[in-house]
Amino acid sequence: MAMANAYDANNVAAAIRQLYTPGAHAAAVNEANAYLTAFAETNAAWEVALTLLEPAANVPADVQFFAANTMHHKIKTAWSTLQPEATQHVLNTISQRLPVIAAAPGGAVVAQRLCLALSLAAASSGPHDVNGVCMHALTLAANGAKSSTVNLALTLLVSLVDEVTSLATSSSAAAAAAPDQASSSSSSSSAAAAAASPAMLPFQRPNHKALVERRDDVYACIHAVLTGNLLGANGTAPLEESLKCLAAWAVLEPRSTAGGMAARPDGLFQHALSTFHGTSDDAVTAAASEALVALVGTGVGTADGFGEPIAAPLPVDVNQERAAVHAIMAALVSKASSCVDNLDDEDACFAVARLACAAAERDAEAVVGVSGSEHSAALHLAMLRCASRPERNVCSAALEFFLQGCTVPTAQRMPEMQGPLQRQLVGVIIKQARYPAGFQGWASGAMTGATASMTDDRDAFNRFREQLLLDALDSCYTLLRADYLSIVWQAIQKAGSWQEVEACMFAVRVIAQSLKERCLNERETDAIKVQDKQHSNEFLHSVFQQIALDGAGALGSLSAAAAAQSPSSSPAVAAAPESPASPSSHVTTSSVFSSHPQVMEATAQLIGQYAQWLGQSRTVTADMFDGALGYLFKTMAMNHGPPRWKAAEAFRNLCARCSARMRTPEMLGKLMQAAEFCTSESAATQASATATASSPSSPGPPVGILKSLDEEEEKARTLLLVGLARVVSSMPDANAASACAQRLCSPILMRCHGIAVAATAALSTTSRDASPVGAPRMAAELRLLAGCIQFLQSSVRGGAARSAPVASAALSDVWPVLQALCEDVRWRSDAAVFEAICSVYTNALKSCGTALHAALSPLCTAMSAAVEAHGHCAAFDVLAQVAEEFSVGAANGADATAQAITVSAIEEVSRSLHRAVPAALNQVQSHGVAGQQELLRALFEACHRSLLFMPKVIFDGGDASLASSVLSAAAAAISVVRESDGVRAALQFTSTLLSDLGKRANGMIAFVPSHGGALVSGLLRGAANTCPRNQMKQLANVLYMLFEGSPKDQVATWLQASLSASDFPGSGADGWLHDQEKLAFCQLCMANLPREKFEVLVRYFFDVCRKEGRRESLVEMMSSSNGGGGGSGGGGGGGGIAAPPSPVVAIF
Repeated sequence: MAMANAYDANNVAAAIRQLYTPGAHAAAVNEANAYLTAFAETNAAWEVALTLLEPAANVPADVQFFAANTMHHKIKTAWSTLQPEATQHVLNTISQRLPVIAAAPGGAVVAQRLCLALSLAAASSGPHDVNGVCMHALTLAANGAKSSTVNLALTLLVSLVDEVTSLATSSSAAAAAAPDQASSSSSSSSAAAAAASPAMLPFQRPNHKALVERRDDVYACIHAVLTGNLLGANGTAPLEESLKCLAAWAVLEPRSTAGGMAARPDGLFQHALSTFHGTSDDAVTAAASEALVALVGTGVGTADGFGEPIAAPLPVDVNQERAAVHAIMAALVSKASSCVDNLDDEDACFAVARLACAAAERDAEAVVGVSGSEHSAALHLAMLRCASRPERNVCSAALEFFLQGCTVPTAQRMPEMQGPLQRQLVGVIIKQARYPAGFQGWASGAMTGATASMTDDRDAFNRFREQLLLDALDSCYTLLRADYLSIVWQAIQKAGSWQEVEACMFAVRVIAQSLKERCLNERETDAIKVQDKQHSNEFLHSVFQQIALDGAGALGSLSAAAAAQSPSSSPAVAAAPESPASPSSHVTTSSVFSSHPQVMEATAQLIGQYAQWLGQSRTVTADMFDGALGYLFKTMAMNHGPPRWKAAEAFRNLCARCSARMRTPEMLGKLMQAAEFCTSESAATQASATATASSPSSPGPPVGILKSLDEEEEKARTLLLVGLARVVSSMPDANAASACAQRLCSPILMRCHGIAVAATAALSTTSRDASPVGAPRMAAELRLLAGCIQFLQSSVRGGAARSAPVASAALSDVWPVLQALCEDVRWRSDAAVFEAICSVYTNALKSCGTALHAALSPLCTAMSAAVEAHGHCAAFDVLAQVAEEFSVGAANGADATAQAITVSAIEEVSRSLHRAVPAALNQVQSHGVAGQQELLRALFEACHRSLLFMPKVIFDGGDASLASSVLSAAAAAISVVRESDGVRAALQFTSTLLSDLGKRANGMIAFVPSHGGALVSGLLRGAANTCPRNQMKQLANVLYMLFEGSPKDQVATWLQASLSASDFPGSGADGWLHDQEKLAFCQLCMANLPREKFEVLVRYFFDVCRKEGRRESLVEMMSSSNGGGGGSGGGGGGGGIAAPPSPVVAIF
């Protein structure tokens, strides 16, 4: 059916039925959805929704549920637009119809939604209506014995607390948010924004107070239910609903305490406790647990729900508080005896563990201390059994309980918690850390092949292990030390499956930081600690000896295999063997440490974590170290994915920490050969027929050379080569380091050559306008090259003078390849390839600095040509790096040669930017800003860095200078760009430019007038609409600098032209921005406010422009300033606001 334009109850009901009709035609469903979406934003939605909620209308429950949802939406977004009589009409109508709807068939879910709507309306109206709804709920409960209204009343009371608390929380968050908080612009309505604004805080506190004043009445209602004096539907006490209500209301008054609740004469605390351990209903048990958690958690805060300090706390009786905790412990032990060993009782076990954790958090000494309850030992044993259960939530809560106990000093704990329980706990945690039996891997992040009970995804499983289990094991190690190591070693020796071995490796890895500190402490003299250090070193020695046995010979085997298949001296890439051998054929796999990829991954991570110990400990032998290295290469050779790149990461850590052991010519030669074998073999084994390099009979590179690398494979190769580059850069002999640097880069360059050859051969089968075949692989290889060059200088001592020859030696072979790629339009046109080329250039500049002056001219020419021909933004990043490396400041005081190099560099950068900037701006103008934001970002950053390091490049040329064109582009970009980096770069350039102009004689007066109008317009439009929140402070700073450095009449003219435009955001016939707000903003801009207050002004005004702020804020700021409260500084003084020039008043 075609949707009628009129929004009435019949049409809306028909649209709802059409929307939810099974098997309805997609076009009809879309039409109904569009109609109902538009309907929800109209004023007619108020009355139509109320009409559909009329019980006498016999409207189906699904239609009524939609109406209830619509009502909740309208209250949330447009409540403030209603007149007071209209709000009362809505409140009264919902209140009257709520019990009737709840009693109707299928009406429970509708009533639940209406409870939220009614509560939100009351909270948005104020304390009078909050009190009214609360009294209405209590009346429903009192008059609804043996009916569903008791359940309804309790649900309404919970909803009321939730909505009041939600508004208070959002208000507190808004009040705490800084003006420059990083958040994107929002399109939320004015009503919702007003409810969450700082100004609403005084309004929300009375709501909270109104609830607190009714809390005893609510408690009396709950007590009547728990004691069986008030029954609900079917003549049964709604225990679950009453306990949920108790949990919600218990947290309203921070001054109350658990002991105070236990001492209440009505015995509410005791009734909740007896319900907890006496019921067999899991839902009631869970509700009772949450209620007791809320009760035991009260009285520990120092602030109310609004972040304000609470009034003087009530006197606390320590004995009374401890007695309450002990009563909970007794109930927990009683409840645990019936559920913790029952595998079908997960919910009850979680309720027990959750409450035990809360009790320990409230008073750990009462739970764990020597003077604790008689039930302490039994409770800890119950928690140990909970920690052993297979359910993740139960185990987590139980482990949190033990962690809370660790806050009590060891000597003050009961004997069982001084070691015996922790010894058992270590074994439990290691068992929980295991991968499940039957685990095969991760398919799209989900666990495959595991038992049906294990439904983790990769992130959840790793989060559980790397956060909670890590903390628990670390706390156990801190207490047990040698005993912990003994337990883990025994577990390693007894391991009968790969899961057990992997979990043991995890248990050793997570204590790495603490264990390394003990092992490497050379200043320790205490006999006990010295003995502990000896035990720790012996343990690590035993573990790594086992690992070394597994990796023994692997490094030599792989390097020998690499030598056997090494290419000739020809630059061409060697052809792959017809039947390439599997990497695993060169290593043995008999050890348990090679029994599964997850074991190899865990062991590789362990090696990486103990890299510092391997590099510094005197107990590490050469065979042990070589075996660890061999194990990492073995792992890389045998695996793909995480095991491979994590082994590469561990190798990188070893290179950083143990370079002295690895930089001998013999060892480095083996490492490079093994690395060549791993990378070349994986390239061959990963080959697939995506492209044909040449005919079968023609010589040339293997087909796999064109196969792109996946993200994890590229990460593995990068980490491997970066590690080797670190070792090379640490070599004491510069000549040897230079030779190794060339050897490190050579295989990459050979593969780049092979890719180019293969792509040329495949050219006949592809379009000459398309990116070359193998472009993704070429980009990946160039990124590897960039990583190598970056770290060829990172650890060299002696500065650039020492590192330049090492990097330059490698670059002598790199330049011809890069130049050939830049000259070939097919490669240069591919964005990913050119970005990778630019990464190589950038890292080369960082490594060699001014030593690259001879290559500067072709480099800069290539960059400007790439922008002109293809609009590549990465070219600007290279030019910016040139400006920084050859900066004017670095040449000051240098010899004549260095100064001449700087002058030449300035000319090259200037020539390139004067070509590239107009070309980039033309591309933006042709294609629009939306798709060119990254290009604009790069352009502004390059000009900003040139302004900092080579200001002559920006200012040369007078009115035709780069400063003029880039400032105009920045003004235009700020007004429309939403991407944070682009706006940041434009604002940084503008700010630095204005600051530089301010330091020049008449700089602002000579330059700004011709650009000020467009700049102010762009800044105001961006702030009113598109500027990201995290850039608003910088934008306000630019406006402040501009206004401070310009004549007031000129500022007034700029403001007039910008704010009076009919297309200014929020303006026009249907706009929400009024002239009075514009006038207030203009007057305050002219008032010489200090910088801090000007930033607040910008925030207030543009929040109004975005429909996110209160109009009254500007008026209040005006009043404050006129009253002399404007503060001091910045010329503002205390004299209020000066009379604005006539142009400002005239436009309003």
